[in-house]
Amino acid sequence: MLLASCSIKLTTVPVQKMQEDEGQFNLIYLVNQKRDDLRNAVILDRLGDEYIFVPDVRDFDYEVLQDISIREATLETDVFFRSFPFITGGTFFGITNRKGDTIGYEFRPYYNPKYYGTPDILDIDYSLKSDGRIYIDIGIKYNLIQRSPIDF
Repeated sequence: MLLASCSIKLTTVPVQKMQEDEGQFNLIYLVNQKRDDLRNAVILDRLGDEYIFVPDVRDFDYEVLQDISIREATLETDVFFRSFPFITGGTFFGITNRKGDTIGYEFRPYYNPKYYGTPDILDIDYSLKSDGRIYIDIGIKYNLIQRSPIDF
C-alpha cells in the first residue's frame, strides 16, 4: 500500500520546435471558470504510451480535446490563449520521464510583467504515480501571490 502512494516529480525542459510526426495527443485545457483566475495552461498527453495525465483540479476546471496532431494542438493553443487579455505569449516545454524521454508537452503562458514583475507566474508540478498516472498541479508562484492586482 505504501508503494502506491509514492510519486516521482517529473521535470520540464523548454522546446524550440516540436516535430510534426510525434504521433497523436489529447490536449488538456486547464482553465478556471473565473475569467480573472490566472491558473491556465495546456497539456499535451501523448497517446499510446504508458502514461496518463490527470489534472488535479475540479472536473469543470479542465476540458480535453482528444486525438489531435501536434499541428492541431499548436493551433488550438494559440486560439485558446489569444482571448486572455493579460497573456503576452508563452513557451512549450517538454515533460520528461526519469530517463529524459519526452512524454508530453506543456504550454505555459506568459503574462504581462507590468502587473506581476515577471512573465512566468505559474507553478506547475507533475507527480508520476506507480500506476502510470501523472497528476498535474497548477498554481501561482508563492512569491507572486502578494503582488498581483488580481485575486488568485
